[in-house]
Amino acid sequence: ENQVKIQKILVLIKINKQIMMIISRIKIIYLNKLKIKYSKNISNNKNNIFQLNIHKINIQNLMRQK
Repeated sequence: ENQVKIQKILVLIKINKQIMMIISRIKIIYLNKLKIKYSKNISNNKNNIFQLNIHKINIQNLMRQK
């Protein structure tokens, strides 16, 4: 009887470990997605700033030409 209890506990521990592994995988995947989103936002911002600068230069050139 004690042996059976021990077996049940061992199985529960095993299941718990598997669940923890699954959760940690999900966390990693989620964090990676967040990172990708964040870096996309940053690159978008850089592009926007770059385009703004080009626009500014174009306007300055137009002003010079007149």
